[in-house]
Amino acid sequence: MLDNNNLISKITLIQNVYANSPSHFLIDDNTIKSIVIVSNKDVIGAILDIIKHEEKPEILLDIETPTYSYFDIGIKNIEISDIYEMNITFKVNKSWLEKNKAKNSDVVMYYINENELSEIIPKISSENEMQIGYTATISVVGTYSISLRSGYDESIISLITKDKIKMIIAGIKNHKKAVIILSIILVILILALTKSKLTKLNIKLTKLKLTKPKK
Repeated sequence: MLDNNNLISKITLIQNVYANSPSHFLIDDNTIKSIVIVSNKDVIGAILDIIKHEEKPEILLDIETPTYSYFDIGIKNIEISDIYEMNITFKVNKSWLEKNKAKNSDVVMYYINENELSEIIPKISSENEMQIGYTATISVVGTYSISLRSGYDESIISLITKDKIKMIIAGIKNHKKAVIILSIILVILILALTKSKLTKLNIKLTKLKLTKPKK
């Protein structure tokens, strides 16, 4: 049952669907661009409803990752069993991905299938300066979300860890260079001191020889 207090908007499109021919329902709001339905029967006046939610619907409470949009897909005047293909095209702002430190490939769709949360991995279909476009095949009507995949933040930690490791290795390398340079300097100093001591010792011996009394 829909919570009317949680609705942002409802879009209803009506058009004819012809057997074995893609029917494009153009929505083109700020998230969903279109839904394409392929039916095995002709349908006059097929109705497609897109209902967008302001907050997370109860049916999708198990989603724990950041979510871009929640919406319902409903179809009337056409049997689900008569639909053998249904594709959705949607778009996500790059600024939202940057805000959540996510990659383009971290975007997924979630929906409830047989009382379990299921995941759909969309394909990137377009890109401009502001948005990334995605296309996904959907098989059921119901409540969907456009979210970030589970564990996406682990890749962020991994990247941070890799960067830290690189810095540590670079530090060690620089430290090794410093140690080598200091070692060379110490060796030079030791050799110089040793040479100086030997020189002084030779001078003393020479003096002793000169001052030794003759028999």
